[in-house]
Amino acid sequence: MRVEGAVIVGGRARRMGGHPKCLIEIDGAPLLARLAGLLAPRCEIVRLIGDPQGPYAATGWPMLPDVIADRGPAGGLYTALKAAGDGWVFALAGDLPALDAATLDGLWAAREGAEVVLYHAEGRLQTLVGLWRAALHAPLGEALLEGGISLHGFARRRALRVLEGAAARPFTNINTFEGLADFLGRGEVG
Repeated sequence: MRVEGAVIVGGRARRMGGHPKCLIEIDGAPLLARLAGLLAPRCEIVRLIGDPQGPYAATGWPMLPDVIADRGPAGGLYTALKAAGDGWVFALAGDLPALDAATLDGLWAAREGAEVVLYHAEGRLQTLVGLWRAALHAPLGEALLEGGISLHGFARRRALRVLEGAAARPFTNINTFEGLADFLGRGEVG
């Protein structure tokens, strides 16, 4: 079974003054290195989904631009699923400094009979720490072309397996410099 990894880095990081979140250094290495390092042993290929001419172009990781522009994380997920063609895709947001291997392994272990495997943590589905069947690119693409969609709503209309009771820590994201300082100040480096 083919498994691919996608780190969705296409956001504009407005709340961080445009600073690319995945290039923030934590413990002396860019956050991207940590995320890609978690995916690499589990995936045949790891791709970044974002602007190939943008700040991540020099990282050396394969990059894909959004196939359908200006659709946010759903557009990035669609691009990753379409590129994979078949099998599974681990899809991750690019701002998760506390994500760990056990969280990804939990998704993989729960895939039987599902099209989507997601955690429910911090009061909501964590759509960008998920395992998605690549074949979902077709219905997701149709939904994107019809207009704005919610990944939460889309996932709930599929064969969804929800993992409950997850700790909030792996889903901590960094959206502001204040949030980064708070995260680092608590000593929560992965």
